[in-house]
Amino acid sequence: MVSILVISFITTLYSILGGLRAIVVIETFQSVILIGGATLLTILSISMLGDQGIHSMEELRAVLKPGQLDILQTGKDTILPWYAILLGYPVLGIYYWCADQTIVQKVLGAKTMSDAQNGPIFAGFLKILPVFIMVFPGILAYALFSDVIANPNDTLMVLISHVLPSGLIGLMTAALLAALMSTISAALNSVGTLVSFDILKRMRPSTPDRVLLRTGRISSLVVIVLAISWSPWIGRFESIFDAISIILSMLSPPVASVFVMGILTPRGNDRVALSTMIFGLLAGSLVFCLDFEPISGYRYITDGLGIPFLMQAWWLFVGCTLFYLVMSLFSEPRPLEEIRELIFRKDNLHALGSRITGIKDPRLWAGILFLIMIFLYVYFG
Repeated sequence: MVSILVISFITTLYSILGGLRAIVVIETFQSVILIGGATLLTILSISMLGDQGIHSMEELRAVLKPGQLDILQTGKDTILPWYAILLGYPVLGIYYWCADQTIVQKVLGAKTMSDAQNGPIFAGFLKILPVFIMVFPGILAYALFSDVIANPNDTLMVLISHVLPSGLIGLMTAALLAALMSTISAALNSVGTLVSFDILKRMRPSTPDRVLLRTGRISSLVVIVLAISWSPWIGRFESIFDAISIILSMLSPPVASVFVMGILTPRGNDRVALSTMIFGLLAGSLVFCLDFEPISGYRYITDGLGIPFLMQAWWLFVGCTLFYLVMSLFSEPRPLEEIRELIFRKDNLHALGSRITGIKDPRLWAGILFLIMIFLYVYFG
C-alpha cells in the first residue's frame, strides 16, 4: 500500500501540473528505459543458459513444459486457445487501439495527419517487442530457476535478483516503475480531458478554460483515489495480467461493437450507440460477477461452461452487435450528409487501393506490420 500511495502521488503530481505535453515527453524517456532494461535482462538470461547445459533451442524446449514456447495453445486446459486469440483478441484490440482515450488523445494531439497515422503504426511495431523481451525472459526464468520460483507471480523478481548485477537492479526497478507510471499518467490525463471537454464543455459551452482545467484536475484526483481503493481487489486475481485481461474482456465488447458498427453501417444513431453501450456494460458486469470467484464463489463461465475470458469477450461482442443492429431497425438514421466522412464507403476502397506515394505512406508500413505478425504467428505458433 505504501508503494501504491507513493507511485500514485508522484504520477498524479506531474500528470496534473504538466498536462499532455509533460506526459508524452516523460513517457518517451520511460519507454527507452523500459525497453533497454528488458532487453538487457533478456540478453543476460540467455547468456546464463550455457551454465545449465542449454546450448540450442531444442535443448531449451526439452527442459520446458510441453508447448511453453508456442504462441497458439491447443491443450484442453489452456486459457488462451487459438480460436480465442483469433476471435477474442481483436475485440480487445479494437477497443484499446481505436477507441481508448489514452490512445485516441495522443492521436488527436498529433501535429499532422501523417503523424496521427504513423504514430499508432510505430507503436504496433514496438508492441512486437514484449513477446521477446518480457514474455521470453519469463520462459527462460523457468528453465534457469524453476527450483527457486515458488509462485509464478514471483518470476520477474527472481529473474532480476539472480541475473542482474546489483548496480543494474535499480535500473530495472526504474524500468518497471516507468511502465506503471506511464499507464497511470495516461489514464489520469484522459479522464480529465473526457470530463472537462466531452461532458462539461458539451453541457455548458460557455465554460471558461480555467474552470475546465480545474474540473479536469479534480476528476483526475477522484479517479486516482478510486483506483487506490480498488487496488486491494487486484490481489484476488491470479496475476495482474489476468486482472487486466479479464476486466478488459468485460469492458471492451460494447465499445468495440459501437465503433465497428458506427463505421460499417450508416444505420443507427447516438441513441442506438448509447443503448448498446449500456446493454453491453450491464451484460459484461453480470458475466464478470458470475465468473469472479470472490463475488460468486465459483467461476461459473470459465470453469462451469468452459468458456475462457477471451471467448467471453467475443460472445459479448456478438451480443452487443446484434443488439445494435436490432435497435437500428427501429430508429431514424442520421442524414447521410452528416456522417459521410465518418463511415466506410466505396470511395474509401478506391483510396485504399491507390498507388503508394512513398516511404512515409502509412499503408506501406501497415502492410509490413501485418505481414510480420502473420509470420510470427505461423513461425512460433
